[in-house]
Amino acid sequence: MPAKKGQEEKAQPVPFDVSTLVTLVGADGYSYVVDKQCAMMSKLIKSQIEELKENDEPVLNFPEIRPEILEKTIQYFYYKHRYDNEPDDRPEFEVPPEMALDLMVVASLLGC
Repeated sequence: MPAKKGQEEKAQPVPFDVSTLVTLVGADGYSYVVDKQCAMMSKLIKSQIEELKENDEPVLNFPEIRPEILEKTIQYFYYKHRYDNEPDDRPEFEVPPEMALDLMVVASLLGC
């Protein structure tokens, strides 16, 4: 229903399904809410999600992964999810040189 002249229109809530999300917690308790389909680019995370019982909170802990490394890894999950089926149009995924070794170790750990 349109707002009357001089009145602001109230924003309508957008339906959102939280069952499509998973929380990844890294070192120091930093947590990231991530789309499950993107997070499942990791074989380890996929198997952990599949093992969750129906009433389990979808929270996965990775206390050995520093926040900045986990954040960059999550960026890669979204990148891979977006471009996996478009190898010809895939832009380069930028990795800061100072993160390269840590990201390789995490990629090996997570299977991605």
